[in-house]
Amino acid sequence: LLFKRIKIKNLINDKKLLEILDTIIKYGKIRGELSAMIIEAKILEFLALLLKEYIDVDESYLGNDAKFTKVLDYIDEHFAEDLQVPDLAQRFGYDKSYFCRKFKAQTGMTCVAYITSLRLEAAGILLKKSKDSVFLIAEKCGYSDANYFSRCFKNMYGVTPAQWRKAK
Repeated sequence: LLFKRIKIKNLINDKKLLEILDTIIKYGKIRGELSAMIIEAKILEFLALLLKEYIDVDESYLGNDAKFTKVLDYIDEHFAEDLQVPDLAQRFGYDKSYFCRKFKAQTGMTCVAYITSLRLEAAGILLKKSKDSVFLIAEKCGYSDANYFSRCFKNMYGVTPAQWRKAK
C-alpha cells in the first residue's frame, strides 16, 4: 500500500546504476568495516538515483484528482496521528458523506481501512527492523492500546506481532 501510488520506469541500460551495482558486488566479496561502509554508501547512492531518475507518482491511480491527492499525501504523512474522518473531510473542504464516498471510489477502500492498512504495514516493518517493544511500535503507528493493535495486526496478517517478529 505504501508503494501502490508509485511506478518504476524502465531501468535497462542505465550505465550509472550498473556501475553502482558492480561496485556493491565487488565490495560484497571483501570483508571488513571499510567494505561495509562503501557498500552502504553505494546502496544509498543507488536509491537516490532511483528516486531522482526513475520513480514517478502514478497519477492514474488517483483518478487525476489533484485535490484528493493532497488528502492521500496528508494521510500518508500523518497516519500515526489521531486521524478522524470528519476532521479529514473538514480539513480538505468536503462534506463527510461525500468524502467517504469519494475516498472509497479513489482508493477502493474506506478511509479507516486505508489508515489501518498504513499503520499495520508500518508496524510490520518496524517489528522486523527494530528491537522496540510491541507497545512502543503500536504507539509509533498510532495505536494507544497495544491489545487492540495486536488484534488488528492478527486480523490483517494472521499472526500476532510477536510471531511476525520471530519469523524474520
